[in-house]
Amino acid sequence: LYADGFDDSPCGSVIDRSAWGECRFPVGIEYEDLYLMPFVYSRLDSVAIVPDALYGYRQRQGSAMNAVRPSKKRLEDYEFAIAHLMELPGYGADGALTRAVDARRCLESLRLCRYIKLSNRSEVSSERLINLNKVCGRLARGVLADSSSPRQLKLKCLALWMAPRLSSYL
Repeated sequence: LYADGFDDSPCGSVIDRSAWGECRFPVGIEYEDLYLMPFVYSRLDSVAIVPDALYGYRQRQGSAMNAVRPSKKRLEDYEFAIAHLMELPGYGADGALTRAVDARRCLESLRLCRYIKLSNRSEVSSERLINLNKVCGRLARGVLADSSSPRQLKLKCLALWMAPRLSSYL
């Protein structure tokens, strides 16, 4: 959840079928990895990380992932996936898990703000962006105060919060 050098994409993971339980990819939404994978990982007792690059990812110019002006639905799906993190079992009751979820929500929410600002979507109300910025500020303060938050995450959150245009380098 702290996004500390660990890619939680299912493409770069080997997970036993039994660990998935009832977890399924949602149909019809983007950001399905962010929506689902924290729930799958929460069911595991341990995780092993292999530092070798064993998976190649080809980015295609003009793909939805590289769109300069994301669709309104894409922005809504991203916001939906971020909010879904608060449904992780133990969120709100377990202090360590809550801090980790809030750290991930902070990073993703700041990225969403940047995405909205850079996309110049007229359908996104300024009130919604102001509210999202307030949430980002509250979450960023929590990340900065959390001793478990990796330094790199703290720097990313600070940079995204203070200078959104820097995010393309993060």
